[in-house]
Amino acid sequence: MLPRDVRTIFESVLVLIGLLGAFAVRRGRRAVTATTFLLLSGSALIDAGSRFIPNQLVGQKVAVAALVLFLFGVIRLLLEFVDSITRRGKVHFSSITKDLVMLTLWFVL
Repeated sequence: MLPRDVRTIFESVLVLIGLLGAFAVRRGRRAVTATTFLLLSGSALIDAGSRFIPNQLVGQKVAVAALVLFLFGVIRLLLEFVDSITRRGKVHFSSITKDLVMLTLWFVL
């Protein structure tokens, strides 16, 4: 819905934020991993690049692949959130909740 130039700028900012976030969490033991940031920023980068493909059909397929990659990143983000909530500093914890959420999200996707 946004004009092409505004959307490209917006996606470029998202890519930079995602890469900086991945760089910031890569060394520490945090709830969110660098892979999640890389999936989200990579999907924005691929989506931005899909508009420059001359063949419109191929460009649309690449944009759909970027959307699927973005959804994978969102699912990882939700799983990491559930994982951080269920642990709450415990050494031993049940992973049943995380597994059920993961199964549900993959099914929805």
